[in-house]
Amino acid sequence: MKNSHIQITFEDDSVTVTKELETSIFENLQFLLKKTGNQGKILSLFFCTSETVKSLNKTYRDKDQVTDILSWLYDDNEIEGPCKEEPWGELAICLDVCKRQAEEAGLTLKTELLRLLVHGLAHLMGYDHEISLEEEKEMLKFEMDLLSSINLDGIYK
Repeated sequence: MKNSHIQITFEDDSVTVTKELETSIFENLQFLLKKTGNQGKILSLFFCTSETVKSLNKTYRDKDQVTDILSWLYDDNEIEGPCKEEPWGELAICLDVCKRQAEEAGLTLKTELLRLLVHGLAHLMGYDHEISLEEEKEMLKFEMDLLSSINLDGIYK
C-alpha cells in the first residue's frame, strides 16, 4: 500500500509550527487519508499569513476577507512525475486565524489545526456546507466521525 505524499510548506519564518506539531499533523493526515480511501494521494499544506489567505480568498472565491482554511483540488494536468497517477489537492491554512480560533474556543493549537485539516479534507472529498443546510449537516457528521477516529470527540457541541 502506498503512503500519501504530504508536503508541508510555510510562507515565511513568521508562519511556523513546532517540529513536534508538524510531525503530529503529518501522522494524523496519513491516518485520515488512509481512513477515507485516499492513501497514495498528493496533499500539500501551505501555512500562510492573514494577508496571503485574504488575497487567495479574493482571487479564487471572490470573498475579500480573511478565512481560516481554503482548499483546492489539483487538475490531473498540473501534476508531473511519479505521483501523476494520484493527484489530489492543496490546503492553505492561515495560522493567525487558527491560533485566534483555538484561543477563543479553549482548544490547543494542535486540536484546532486538526479540526481545520479535517474540514479541508471534507471539502476536497466533495462536501460543501455552503450549498444547503442538509449538506452542512452531512459535512459536519463526516467531520465529527473523522475527528472521533483521531480521538478528538466533542469539539463541535
